[in-house]
Amino acid sequence: MVKRILSFMLLILFALSACGNDNNHYDAIGSIIQFGEYDWRVLDVDGNYALVITENVISYRPYHPARADIMAWEMSGIRGYLNNIFYNTFSEQDRARIRETYVIDNHNRFWGRAGDNTYDKIFLLSIEEVVRYFSDSGQLQYRPSRIYDHYNSARIAKNANGTASVWWLRSTGSFGAYTTVVNSDGIIDLIGRYVRLGIGGGVRPALWLNLEY
Repeated sequence: MVKRILSFMLLILFALSACGNDNNHYDAIGSIIQFGEYDWRVLDVDGNYALVITENVISYRPYHPARADIMAWEMSGIRGYLNNIFYNTFSEQDRARIRETYVIDNHNRFWGRAGDNTYDKIFLLSIEEVVRYFSDSGQLQYRPSRIYDHYNSARIAKNANGTASVWWLRSTGSFGAYTTVVNSDGIIDLIGRYVRLGIGGGVRPALWLNLEY
């Protein structure tokens, strides 16, 4: 009888230990996790790390505060903001969980514009990454000026008021001062929008997050 009781207690302790060591593992692609002050959607998983993007547009900012002949990600004002001001809004413990990423700045397939690759803690998605992680209808290979398909709804992002919003991508657009975006209806616009667009475009940061902490 004593042995049964001890065995039962050991099983309970093991179960509690397993729960306590779960470390908030939300490694299912498509799941929503909370990190810092925001909800993030898991796009990909690589070992103990998950590629995540904010579920909603968190703010509005110009892609760059001034006109430029070629507005590549490497020199953009929004890159500086995300990797300094925004990055430092996280606690020291949370910052330690963000992996530095080799960010590839592919040429815009339609216009052939790009900058140098970079190393960043926080970044915006590229055209190719949006297609990869929000479903691919195969249109990109035909060099379209926009991608309009039955996955539009999956790419729609809303702001704090619940209104669908345009959001910036890091890939260059058709002109020097243009950058690609996902429109409020979920269409990927490869022509892009002016980097100093009005109040700015919607910002959806992405990063690689350590799931073990």
